[in-house]
Amino acid sequence: WRAAYHLTVNKALKGEYSHQSLQAIIAEIKNMLDYQVGYYVLYDKIPRKLRRNILRAFMFIKHKMRPDGTYDRTKARLVGNGSQQDVKLYDMISSSTVSIASVFVLLNIATYFKSHIAVMDIKGAFLHAKVPATNEPIYLLVDAQTSSYWKTVDTTAAEFLNDKGELTLRLDKFIYGLKQSPLMFQRHLTGVIIGLGYKQCLNDECVFYKHVDGNYSILSTHVDDVLQVTSDTSLIEELKTKLIEIYQSIDINLNPTSYLGMNIKRNETGDKISVNHLGKIEELCKKFLHPEAPISEYPASGDGLFRNSDEPVLEEDKLRMYLSLTMSLMYIARLTRPDTLLPVAYLASRSHVATPTDFKKLLKVLRYLKGTKTKGITIKCSDLQLYAHCDASSNVHSDGKGHTGYFISLGSTHSYVHAK
Repeated sequence: WRAAYHLTVNKALKGEYSHQSLQAIIAEIKNMLDYQVGYYVLYDKIPRKLRRNILRAFMFIKHKMRPDGTYDRTKARLVGNGSQQDVKLYDMISSSTVSIASVFVLLNIATYFKSHIAVMDIKGAFLHAKVPATNEPIYLLVDAQTSSYWKTVDTTAAEFLNDKGELTLRLDKFIYGLKQSPLMFQRHLTGVIIGLGYKQCLNDECVFYKHVDGNYSILSTHVDDVLQVTSDTSLIEELKTKLIEIYQSIDINLNPTSYLGMNIKRNETGDKISVNHLGKIEELCKKFLHPEAPISEYPASGDGLFRNSDEPVLEEDKLRMYLSLTMSLMYIARLTRPDTLLPVAYLASRSHVATPTDFKKLLKVLRYLKGTKTKGITIKCSDLQLYAHCDASSNVHSDGKGHTGYFISLGSTHSYVHAK
């Protein structure tokens, strides 16, 4: 993903990029109509026993930022409140996401073979998966503010507004926010890819591959983002044509500069790829650090990392901030900054009992990243030999337990694949 700031409609229309926010809201309503996500119904006509299936809708605004931290565009999304759904009604709702290790294996393959790389983003992805006729009906209640814009886009909606100005739809498509939506879209996309002759990887169901006349193509899917590494540009064109045929609107980048929120930079010869999280680090520094906060030379201070204090646990609001920062730092550590993985992983294990001292340690990691924000991973694979290195320290924790970790790489250059 790209870094994004999530806002309510009110805040978006009163804040920066207000004009772009209004345009995005109108565009999202048109998107709902174009994809025929459902049809209008009068609330009074819904049988009482089915009214438990009415979900509230929320319109969220995102000012999307590029990985380098600059403004990209504003996007609105109408989301159903899936938390209101009864999970007992569905036999399966979880979907898979590609393993981070798989993504780095693909990037390593690209540098070793100097392969072509493409990134494709499917627009309105979930809106292509239909609600089966055998399912219980799902209704969406659109708030009055959003409905007021809706009726300007489609005047026929006005007669279906209730006395509060709200609009109700019976859904024909799985919109964002529903518990089943990610799984249903994943199944849909998997069917499309397999229909092109790809085989699904046994160890990662979000990775697909095929060979054609001595050429190869490998795909990884992360929700609606597809990464392709291939020896033949005609296989990029084949995939692009098929995705447009099925999903109509896609963004394609044949020289990608970002994927999964990472900055990606490839050298001219194609045998080296550099990745970092510059934009995300700057975003976190702006949110959690004072502008004049000093830079830390190291992410952690010796054995002090594992030394716990007798302080009381953080108050609830601070604990939420701690958890939010931990999750963001863990994402960065696993993808592009394994040098911070040890302190972040340990401090994540204390999320339920975090103290003010733990928070200071977490901020120390961020202050270290602030001073090294342009650093990242350089992928340059010399051969496809797999290497694994591991290490352990004994009796470093207060309870006497040790700590271990490992590093997986490819080739004699030890090009990064995974660390934990």
